[in-house]
Amino acid sequence: MNFFERLGENNAFIQGVSEKVGLKPGFVSMVLFGVAFILLYQGVTSGFLFFLLGVFIPGYDSFRAIESPQKDDDTRMLGYWCSFSFVLVLDGFLQPNVSFTFFSGVLRLLIIAFLSFNNYDGSKMVYDYFIGPLMRAYRNDIDTTYKSMKRSLSSLGKSIKQGMSSGYAKAKHLVETGHAEAEAVPVGTNVTKEKSD
Repeated sequence: MNFFERLGENNAFIQGVSEKVGLKPGFVSMVLFGVAFILLYQGVTSGFLFFLLGVFIPGYDSFRAIESPQKDDDTRMLGYWCSFSFVLVLDGFLQPNVSFTFFSGVLRLLIIAFLSFNNYDGSKMVYDYFIGPLMRAYRNDIDTTYKSMKRSLSSLGKSIKQGMSSGYAKAKHLVETGHAEAEAVPVGTNVTKEKSD
């Protein structure tokens, strides 16, 4: 069994397409990869393909996992999303250095294909041998930083909410006491009144 056949056999989306068009899943996955390669070669829709293969299809598979009574598929999909988020962070750091090459789009697509390969076993391997041990080794430092960031963001959110509430209260008071114009003023209109003699 070759790569395309294994990918087609273990991917719900490819199986669904295969059933609808009446072709073997391996052939459908090969055609999808061929189309993806041509589009990447032409520089067209590399972001779309990354979104489709990295977010949309696994997102649907995650929905199916949540809806199923088994819990092992939930764990498998969580492993995928941990691996995918790591790839996004790594991509953010590497993108300025490799974005000028054609292979950066192809490499991103191949990494996403590896993560979802064979019913998401690629992401399990990445999590088991790299992300899991790394996160466990630095868990205390990560937790401390995470809690600090969460407190800061919560404080910022409260400040914004208080500022908006007080601004709303002041504006409401001005309108109620007649110290503000009650009519709407078009954007860009000078709202200062001219002094009369």
